[in-house]
Amino acid sequence: DALKDFLWKRKRILLVGLGKEREFNIHFFRDKVAEIARWWRRSSADSFEIYLDNLPVSQDLGQAVAEGIHLGLYTYSFKTEDKERQKHITTVRLITKKNVAQGITKGTILSESINLTRYLVNSYSRFMTPERFAQEVLTVARACKLSCKVFTKKDIQKLGMNALLAVSEGSNKEPRFISLEYKGGGKETIVLIGKGITFDSGGIGIKTAVSMADMKTDKAGASVVLGIMKTLALLKPKLHVVGLMALTDNMPGEGAYKPGDVLTTYNGKTVEIIHTDAEGRLVLADALGYSRNYRPDLVIDLATLTGACIIALGKYHAGLFGNDKQLIDDLFVFGQQTNEKVWPLPLTDEYDEMIKSDVADVANLGGWDSYGGAITAAAFLKKFVPEKAIWAHLDIAGTAVSKEEKGVLVKGATGFG
Repeated sequence: DALKDFLWKRKRILLVGLGKEREFNIHFFRDKVAEIARWWRRSSADSFEIYLDNLPVSQDLGQAVAEGIHLGLYTYSFKTEDKERQKHITTVRLITKKNVAQGITKGTILSESINLTRYLVNSYSRFMTPERFAQEVLTVARACKLSCKVFTKKDIQKLGMNALLAVSEGSNKEPRFISLEYKGGGKETIVLIGKGITFDSGGIGIKTAVSMADMKTDKAGASVVLGIMKTLALLKPKLHVVGLMALTDNMPGEGAYKPGDVLTTYNGKTVEIIHTDAEGRLVLADALGYSRNYRPDLVIDLATLTGACIIALGKYHAGLFGNDKQLIDDLFVFGQQTNEKVWPLPLTDEYDEMIKSDVADVANLGGWDSYGGAITAAAFLKKFVPEKAIWAHLDIAGTAVSKEEKGVLVKGATGFG
C-alpha cells in the first residue's frame, strides 16, 4: 500500500528491474543508481526520487545511493555543444523509513574524493603540470588541515633524488615531490606512495602514437593518493598516514636521460637504465627510499606501472605484490568488499635474477622479451622498500581508466584505489 500511495502521486515513474533477490548486492545496486541518475539527466529532469523500502537489504543503502549519484553523474568534457553536460541534477530525495543519513554522508565524502582523483587523472598534461598538480595538493591541504611539503627541483637535487630528477630532465616542466601528512592518532605509521607521471612519452625510448594517446593518465597513482588523503581528513579515522607523490613528465627533450646511464637513487642504490619508458619505477624508487624518514610500519604504492599487468589481468583486477602474506590476504579481501578487485601475483627471488646489472646494483628493465614485466617491475621496487616495513605494490594500469560507461564507471578515469 505504501508503494502504491507513493506511485499514485508521481507524474513520471521509472521502474527498474534488479534481478533475482538472492543475487542482489550493494555494488550492483550502486551501479543501478548511477544508471538511473544518468537516465533522469538525459530526460531533462533536475530532480528525482528513489523509493528504497522494497529493497532486500538495509545496510549501506545511503552510501550506495550517494556514490551511485555522484560517481554516475561525473563528467569531464570540453564539448561546446554537449547538451547533457548543461543539465544538472540538483536534488535527489530518498523515500524510506530506513536510517540512511550516516551512509549518505560517508558516500558523499568518498565520491567527492574519487571525483577529485578522476579530475586529476583526466586533466591533460599541458594544463596539469607537476607545478599545477602541487597547487591542487596545497588547496586540499589547506581546506582539510593536512601538513604539506612541496619540494621544487632545487630541493629534489639537494635531497639526492637523482632518479626522479633524471626522468624530468627531458621536459621543460620542472618536477615536484610532495609529502602530505594526516595525523589522526594511531600507533603505526602508514605511508602511501603514488606515481605521478603527468605525461609519459616514453622518453628517448618513445612510445608509438597509439600507446601515447592516454598517457596523460599516467599520474593516476599520485591522484589516488591525494584522494585518499582528503578522505582521511574528512572521515577522521584514528590513523597516522603519510602520502608521497612523485611528479614529472617523461619527455625526449635535449636533456633527457638515456639508455646506458647509471643513476644513484635517494637511498644510495645505483640503477642502470635499459629503457627510458620504464620511468615509473625510477620515481617510485626515490619515493620509497624517502619514506624511510617516517619509519613506516606499512608502505603501499600505487602506480599505472606496466602494460604487462594489463596483458596478465585485463581491466577488472589490479596486480597485487608484497612482502607480507597477511597484508596481501587483507588487501584481496578489502578489494572484494569495495568492488575494487586485486589479484596477487608471485614475487619470488627468481625474478631478482632478471633485473641484475653488470655495472649497477640493479637494472630498470627485466630484459627485452617482456616476459613477467609486471613482476620484474615489482621486484625492482622491492629493493627500495625501507627495512622492517611491510609493503604492497598495486599495479593499477588496467583499472585506472575505463573505455565504457557502465554503472558508476564513466569514460575516462575510474578513481580506482
